[in-house]
Amino acid sequence: MNAFTGQITMFSFDFAPRFWSLCRGQIVSISQNTELFSLIGDIYGGDARVSMGLPDLSMRSPVHFGQGPGLSYFQLGGLYGTDTQILDSSHLPPHNHQLMAGMATAENTDDSPDGSKTLVSPRGTSTSSYIDTPDIEGELSMGSTAIGASGAGQDFSVTQPTLALNFSICLSGIYPTRN
Repeated sequence: MNAFTGQITMFSFDFAPRFWSLCRGQIVSISQNTELFSLIGDIYGGDARVSMGLPDLSMRSPVHFGQGPGLSYFQLGGLYGTDTQILDSSHLPPHNHQLMAGMATAENTDDSPDGSKTLVSPRGTSTSSYIDTPDIEGELSMGSTAIGASGAGQDFSVTQPTLALNFSICLSGIYPTRN
């Protein structure tokens, strides 16, 4: 295969071919990889004197570096993103929810035998809650269980659908020229 030094290619098998190395962020000797070091330097790690790092694509999706119109800036060699996220109210824009409910009086029920409460069921749900009976016609005061925050503050996966492949970098090949 005629590959460029520094070229990263995906392979469907589980090893790096001859003159290639897996892209797992390992630190390698500059003296044994002078061509590659002249191209990528210490962008991916190492001390730039005796060692250099190879790109780490294990459990990562590659993205083009730079910035497109209206997009975030991605630095060459930068690591971004997370596998999981906790969603809380600070991630949501300010907004309101209207309580849409149908009412039925609770007279002669075990929960409100004296009729002092009114049963409310939010539309589209089977959940019910009692609210105080209106003091003035048309005004209601909500019971403490009628509405409220929900969620348990647990993280959830944000990993996109994925196919695992082997990313490898060419250590020694055709030295790329700019023109």
